[in-house]
Amino acid sequence: MGLVGFITILAIAISPLFAKIEKDAFQKTDSSFYEHQHKKYPIKGSMTLQEIEITTGVPAMYIIESLNLPETVSADEQLGRLKRKYGFELSNVKAIIQQYKNTE
Repeated sequence: MGLVGFITILAIAISPLFAKIEKDAFQKTDSSFYEHQHKKYPIKGSMTLQEIEITTGVPAMYIIESLNLPETVSADEQLGRLKRKYGFELSNVKAIIQQYKNTE
């Protein structure tokens, strides 16, 4: 194999590095919309329902009812523990907050 063959193989080997990568426009838009929509409410698993109520103005009881949690759940319980115990996601809580804010 001569110099031309070597250059050809080298060009083929590095061509993926120069290829344009296309992203799914819907996925990017959907993710950006979600982040923008919930950015003003930084909800973390370490927060209690009471802290979420203070931060967002959404009553803890409204969140408990919306997540179909037992009424005996304390507002002082951390969201992460509740999430593991009852199987909901933080995104569910963020959506509930947004829904509540949209009805105000």
